Formats: sequence, structure tokens, C-alpha cells
Amino acid sequence: MIALFWILACQPAEMLNPLELPEAKVEVRIAEKQVEAAAAVQLEVVLSTREGWQAELFELAVPDLDVERLEAEVLETKTGEQVIHRFALSGPAGGYVLDPMEFRFSQEGGASKTRESARLFFDIGPSKLQTELEGLVGLPPQAESPWPRRLFWLSVGLVLLLLAVLIWIRRPRKVVPQLPPIPPDEEALRAWAIICADDQLDDHTRALALSQIFRRYLERVFLLPTTAFTSSEVLGAIGARLSERHLGQSKRLLSATDRIKYARRGGGRALFESLDEDFR
Repeated sequence: MIALFWILACQPAEMLNPLELPEAKVEVRIAEKQVEAAAAVQLEVVLSTREGWQAELFELAVPDLDVERLEAEVLETKTGEQVIHRFALSGPAGGYVLDPMEFRFSQEGGASKTRESARLFFDIGPSKLQTELEGLVGLPPQAESPWPRRLFWLSVGLVLLLLAVLIWIRRPRKVVPQLPPIPPDEEALRAWAIICADDQLDDHTRALALSQIFRRYLERVFLLPTTAFTSSEVLGAIGARLSERHLGQSKRLLSATDRIKYARRGGGRALFESLDEDFR
């Protein structure tokens, strides 16, 4: 739909509205382009004007030929008028060229326009003269299409782009060395040291952090989702793998942190020192 709109927008006014004629138009036509040697060439000059415009008088002269003006005819059109001027051209046998002529048109308000007729060829006598004459008039050179050159450079650009992409993909890349994972016990002790060094934490926050660090340590060592377990589930899952001493220490740590987290009971420096020993 958009393409159709642009096509219509680029058309001349006469194409959009066939009834809308230009202010002035010239048409020169010959009844026969080749006549006998003794005959005259019948020429018509048709001047079409829109309402308010009129053609100025003109004289027709053709070198080496006698020009006889015949009776003109005036026709009324829907948008103005059309005047048909008729001439009879006679002369010696040969090939002739009627060169383009300028015709002036004026408007009632003083404006004027100039229109030029087309070039015509005709023969008086044998038709071969016209053939010889037209052979002397070469056709204008055909405009070279720009598309072959455009396609060539487009192909070159695509090849260069493809090469650039391949070079970028195959470029040497720096290998970033991966640090070895921190052992579970070292990770847990580092995290607990940070908590212990922060004097601004209250007992509830400290107990919550200790519980999370310990559960994270158990999760890495036993490969169990202990961070999502309750304290009872944690002890049930790891109890068979711990010694009786370690199981008791784990139970004390989890129970004490649960009391502080949920019941807000317990706490104090002495309690956390005891929990620190069990944790270690």
C-alpha cells in the first residue's frame, strides 16, 4: 500500500488526472512520410491550449520547399480549444528533415510559455531516400546501467565482512585461569571470622549468620541440601556419619542458634564463645 502511494505521488499531474491538460501543447504530424515526386506533403500543426491561453501567430518555413498555408480548423475541447493548422509542402525530390520549431503561447494575465515540436523526416520521391537519411541520424547512446557496478562492490563488501568475522572468531583469546575452589572448612572459618570481627552485630544476627555458615559447610561436605533442612532433619541426615562427640557439638550449635533466632532466648559473649568451640 505504501509503495502504491509513492508511485502515485511521483507521477506527473497529467497522469494523476487525465482530464487536466497542460497549458499548451504542440503536435506536428504528416499524413504520409513518403509521397510521389509531383505530390505535396500534407503537414498538420496542432496547437492545444487550456482555457485562458492562446497560441501566437507563427510562420512555417522549410528550406528548399514551398510552403502553402491551407485553411485552419478550430475545435472546442472540454478544457479549452485546439487549432489545427494545415500546410502543403512541395519541392524537388529528396529526403527532408523538419527541424524542431518553437511556438509561443500567452495568457490573458501576461504570462507566456514556449513549446517545441518534434523533429520529422519525410521523402518526396523514391522511398529509399528516407532510408538513407535516417541512416545518417544515429540513435542516442543507451545509458549504462549502474547495477552491475553496484552488485560488484556489494559482493566485495560482503566478502570483506565475512573475512573480518572469520578473523574475529579465530582470534587468540586469553584464557583466564580459574582459581581452585576454597575448601569447605576454610570457607566456613573465613566467613565466621568476618562475623566475629563485626562488633555492630546483635546476638540475633550473629546467631543467624553462624547457623547459615555451619549449614553451608555441611552442605558442601555431605552433598546434602542442609540449608533447606530444619535442624532435626540436618541431624537426622548426618548423624550416622558423625562421631558421638561431633554429633553432640552439632546439636548444641543448631539448638542454641534456633533459640536465639526464633525464641529470642539466650545469647551473650559466653554462649558464643562456647558455640565457637563447637563450630571449630
